[in-house]
Amino acid sequence: MPVLYKPFQSTLEDKKSGKKLFYPRVVRSGNVDSAQLSKEIAAYSSLSPGDVKNTLDNLVTVMGQHLQSSESVSVDGLGTFRMVMVARGKGVETSDEVSAAQATLTVRFQPTTTKNHDRTTATRSMVTGAKCARYDKLVSDAGSAEGGNSGGSDKPGGGGNEGGGEAEDKAERRRGAAAHAALSEIAAEGSRGARPLRHERILPDYQRDKRHREEGSGALGRQIKG
Repeated sequence: MPVLYKPFQSTLEDKKSGKKLFYPRVVRSGNVDSAQLSKEIAAYSSLSPGDVKNTLDNLVTVMGQHLQSSESVSVDGLGTFRMVMVARGKGVETSDEVSAAQATLTVRFQPTTTKNHDRTTATRSMVTGAKCARYDKLVSDAGSAEGGNSGGSDKPGGGGNEGGGEAEDKAERRRGAAAHAALSEIAAEGSRGARPLRHERILPDYQRDKRHREEGSGALGRQIKG
């Protein structure tokens, strides 16, 4: 699934051209909660979704404790979290007047990066390798394909047109369905072969030996009874 974006126009005029220019903006297609993350992480490991969910909950608790102790928290392969103060223009004239009441505490996140020899960024976690797709073009292309297959009306005098807002609503629903189908196809293409099969749970040696003994005893008992 690519990162979706659409154009938006700035409300401020560009200093050089004097025009309100257009820029790309990410379109958020949904939200993934901890329960869903737990299920997907469990598919990559020998842990159950419940084990993963418990670990994530504890991670949030422990990270909060360190951040509130004025420490930064780095997670390997993910990035660094740190507490910052945002004053939003509430300045004072002397250093003695400075207080926490002037600012709001918030958490900043910096993705993990690797550098080239010339100190330029080589990779950035969760960003490197991402592909982008323009959402409005995708919807337009899908809607055009859907509309081209629908054809006109065979009713006498109809001319393929329906009355008022009802026709617009139906067209919008068709475009939405076509766009959804196109996005689903993109997601399917991107995920084929990407997710490994769930590993069998790995038991400690003493549990594995115990299970083997139980299975052997059961088989022996069945032979004696037979």
